[in-house]
Amino acid sequence: MWIANILGGMVILFLGIIIRVFNVSGLIAGYNTAPAEERAKYDEEALTRFVGAMLIVASVVLLAGGLLPHVPGAPDYVAGVSWALFMAIVIGGVVYMNTGERGAPQLRQAPQTRPPPLHTPDTGPKRLLRQRSGARCRYP
Repeated sequence: MWIANILGGMVILFLGIIIRVFNVSGLIAGYNTAPAEERAKYDEEALTRFVGAMLIVASVVLLAGGLLPHVPGAPDYVAGVSWALFMAIVIGGVVYMNTGERGAPQLRQAPQTRPPPLHTPDTGPKRLLRQRSGARCRYP
């Protein structure tokens, strides 16, 4: 069982790195076969970042499940538990990605303009203090 964990973990780690680093959305099932107008509803960069990160984390769990049985004193069921955790991560990631508006592209809002300052150099409270103290004012 530990060999399957290591081989599966290496393959999934390789795919996760390719998807995450190179933004290869063609390896994401369902997204690559969707029509162009359906794909336009999603932020492709955020989708590839999330799926790649999810696969990398899931592969680390599988690799740990393949290597931990060789540690003295480790229980024999570690490899099986790692597969259960792997499935929980993948299913949880898919559910998380498909709930809410997480994959939708964010609408860009126009930058907000700053309101005019409350105090200009001519009317600010510091000018009043300078006038009362008799100090020379820099502003006309």
